[in-house]
Amino acid sequence: MNKKVFFEEDFRNCYRTPALNAAGWVSEEMLMEKFFTDGCIIFQGGKHARKQGKKADYRLYSSPNYLIAFVET
Repeated sequence: MNKKVFFEEDFRNCYRTPALNAAGWVSEEMLMEKFFTDGCIIFQGGKHARKQGKKADYRLYSSPNYLIAFVET
């Protein structure tokens, strides 16, 4: 396949996830495309809104609730 026509999700599923699996990470230890912040709150006039939070391609855990790395490429 031509890498130039891949969307990010396709590239992640075809290359990044298999590379992490080959390195020993299993799906129970990885979370993909999950938010890790709530997003900042913006006040303007008498109104407020929350921007979209930030998310990484992968969050890697060594055990449940023990985050050790973010992977963003």
